[in-house]
Amino acid sequence: MAQLTLELISQDRKKLKVTSSFRKADEAIGIILGRILPPMVQSTKARLQRGATVQFGGLGLSATAITWKGASIPVSEITKAELVRSNLQIRRQGNWLAAISVRSDKVPDVLVFLETLESLAPQIKSTGIDQLARVRM
Repeated sequence: MAQLTLELISQDRKKLKVTSSFRKADEAIGIILGRILPPMVQSTKARLQRGATVQFGGLGLSATAITWKGASIPVSEITKAELVRSNLQIRRQGNWLAAISVRSDKVPDVLVFLETLESLAPQIKSTGIDQLARVRM
C-alpha cells in the first residue's frame, strides 16, 4: 500500500494535511481532489487560451511548451508525464531518460499541471479518470 499525503494550502496560508494514517484516506483524498481539481484545471486552461504561461514553481506551461531551467520543450514532443515515487518525470520524444525530473513537492499544484498538460498533449493521456492513476510507486 502506498503512503499517501495530500497537503492543501489556502490563499491565506492555512494548511490541511490528509495522510495514509487517516482511516479511508484514499477515499477522502479522492473526494477532495474531485472537488478542487476541476475548477483549478479550468482556470489554468483559460489562462493558457489567453496566451499566458502558467508557473508551477520552476516549471512554466504555455499552450505550446514547457519551460524548465531555461530550456523549452514543445508539448508535441512530450511522450510521458507522471509521478514516479516522489518525482514528477516528463519524457521527451527520442529520449529514454526523463527530460525533466523534479521532486513533486517542489511543483505546486502538480496534479493540476498534469491534467492541464494531458489536455494539451493527448498523446500522454493516462488511463482512467482516477487522480491517483498517474502515480507509480
